Amino acid sequence: MHSADFRVRAPVSGRMRILYAGRQARRNPAYAVGVFILLVFALMENQLRSESYSNIDTSEVRVLSVRDSRDRHMKVKVIHQDRDVKIPNLGKSRPSRSTDKTLRNGGHKILSNRLHNSSRKLRHRKNSWQEKPILTIRFDGRLGNQMFEYAAVYAIARKKKMKIFLTRNHQLNKIFHIDESVIVRKPCGGFTNVNTPCCGYDATTLDRIQNNTCQRIFGYFQSWRYFESLLGNVRRQFTFRRNIIQTADAKLWSVVNKHKKYPSKPQHVDAVSSRMRSQKQVRVHLLQYVRRGDLMLPIRVKQGRRAAPKQFYLRAMDYFRRLHHDALFIVGSDSQQWAAENLAGPDVIVLKDMLPEVDMCILSRCNHTVMSVGTFGWWVGLLGRGRTVYYNQPFIHTSETAAMYSGYEQDFIRPGWIGMS
Repeated sequence: MHSADFRVRAPVSGRMRILYAGRQARRNPAYAVGVFILLVFALMENQLRSESYSNIDTSEVRVLSVRDSRDRHMKVKVIHQDRDVKIPNLGKSRPSRSTDKTLRNGGHKILSNRLHNSSRKLRHRKNSWQEKPILTIRFDGRLGNQMFEYAAVYAIARKKKMKIFLTRNHQLNKIFHIDESVIVRKPCGGFTNVNTPCCGYDATTLDRIQNNTCQRIFGYFQSWRYFESLLGNVRRQFTFRRNIIQTADAKLWSVVNKHKKYPSKPQHVDAVSSRMRSQKQVRVHLLQYVRRGDLMLPIRVKQGRRAAPKQFYLRAMDYFRRLHHDALFIVGSDSQQWAAENLAGPDVIVLKDMLPEVDMCILSRCNHTVMSVGTFGWWVGLLGRGRTVYYNQPFIHTSETAAMYSGYEQDFIRPGWIGMS
């Protein structure tokens, strides 16, 4: 082999290439300059490539597989929320068989359609609330007011064929078995506000509710006329949860057992009452709800509100004593000390230190109702059984409150209830 042939033929292995390049550089300085220029360009290309990859969000990049140095390439995949995006492979690499097969068979349109359909489904799920008209209400007041508000919005939604938005952790959800078939948990992107006057029945409210959009109602709705046609459904909406019923039954059993010897083994109060009635040995349980606390505040007095006086309760108790000689009065109140001092008697028991929902459950399981003033007592009378006696002078007739409750007897008081002063 001649020397010229050795100079022309480049060696195959990497080490021999380096030796060959060094020998040629010593013999020919121009060759050394060319090798240097090539190295500079190679370094610049690597720098540009590294900068282009540095722009990628590495927080969502995971290395899926790394080949060894013999194959001289690395396969990297970027994981995004919507779809997977591949970074171009470094050097030669084996393409994905499934993707390559799809593309070879003319699958570009198929892949494009899949991406379009997935993005369209995503947009549909994101804006699905727009296809469902939802009705909600701004809940104000305490338990009795909130029950009125929910009952009204429930009836309006049923008539308008709409859904109700109610959060899962709302107070009413924790106390009652609210019907889940009319409830949605995801709110609208925005609600249109609908204001209603306080506090009686407004016949125009139903007409102002549009069943093609999402709306929020403002108002107290202290009238049974909003849900008159769905009264049975509303009663079922306000079925107490089991834990509250158990607590109420245990308390009712304990106070009743102090006045009458029932079987030693505790049973459900209704079952005991039914059994003992057949033997004509049971007392009639009557409830009284005494509301005084907030009604005695100066601002309430200035508005013309009145708390039921002691004479009203005594008169109502005498009325039921004439009807039932074995009556037992169970009193719930926000002023327990006043009730114990003014309504004391051998047939009177004042409930103490009970939660409002437990109080309501106990009182609603009695035979008859004596209602003073307010929405709490109203719901006790509706959910209970038997006769209901109410205080018929809850405000001064020339006061601000009288103007708000101009239809008190028609809108608030149920037909058949007995008024006393």
